[in-house]
Amino acid sequence: MTALIAPRVPSIRSRLAGSLVAFLLGFGAANYGVFSVPSPDLWIWVAVSFVLMGTGVFGVVTADSRRGFSIWAIIGTELFAVFTLIPMLWLVSVATTPAGATRATLWPSEVSWSAFGDVRRSDALLGAAGSSLVIASVATVLALVVAVPAAVALVHRSLAGRRLVYAAFAAALLMPIVVLAAPASAQLLAWDLTQSRLAMAVPTLAVSLPLAVWLLVRLVSNAPWTLHTAMRADGADRRQRLRHFALRYLGLDLLIVAVVVFYWTAGDVALGLGMASSDETRPLPATLLVLTGRGEVSSQAVAAAGVWWLMPAALILIVFSRRIVALLGRP
Repeated sequence: MTALIAPRVPSIRSRLAGSLVAFLLGFGAANYGVFSVPSPDLWIWVAVSFVLMGTGVFGVVTADSRRGFSIWAIIGTELFAVFTLIPMLWLVSVATTPAGATRATLWPSEVSWSAFGDVRRSDALLGAAGSSLVIASVATVLALVVAVPAAVALVHRSLAGRRLVYAAFAAALLMPIVVLAAPASAQLLAWDLTQSRLAMAVPTLAVSLPLAVWLLVRLVSNAPWTLHTAMRADGADRRQRLRHFALRYLGLDLLIVAVVVFYWTAGDVALGLGMASSDETRPLPATLLVLTGRGEVSSQAVAAAGVWWLMPAALILIVFSRRIVALLGRP
């Protein structure tokens, strides 16, 4: 029966409306760029305008196509790429600005790589990066230890109020973490643990645990558990199920969840500012804010540190983009 149901195809009116919006966005960007944006940034505006207007033309030409693509989805993807890549280009542009100069254009005109060397030679920034690694790693491991059985129980056990529990974890993702910074700091101070990175990882569970549960519920829900049941029926022991089911079908996705939770946790600023009492234990995002406020670190060094920290995340996103999108909710 399902084979007889044709896939939904966007209407001609929807595609023409999307094409008109894409063309107008491109036309407006082109006019703004020509009259208001100096070179070399002008060429970035021209490229973006050309892509948007080209999308509009493509939508008009293929408006009556029976293929199930959406012009609105194409526009959304293009805008997402623009608003993602342009801030990254600005970050690199600031990081490569020569010392004493002020970056006036998005596209770098004069390039200096000295800020990257300054970051690698800065004891304060390297120590802060080490604090972020320790705190985020411990918080991620502790979160996964709790989140894996919690996700399995939420999916496979008939527990009263499990939907409410899952909703509470999802709501915790939206909670302003800054409200926990003062209580966590006061407790660590009372126990004289403000100099301990391991102790600081425990309050950081407020960031890592809700995200880990939210992602793992999605992962556990989509796992082929019928295969696991069949393996148990055939007499497979725990080691065989771990090797041929857990590692094969869940291992890579579980590693990706750990990486996503780690980077989400390591990027938190509020808890880092509130919990650490010294520069030696303060994580990297909070250290960059503090040192910038003191005038001890230049904007070039801050941007360079951001590029160093961003490169592994960008590589992981490029390699495992489809799996990450699936974990975040897309089937």
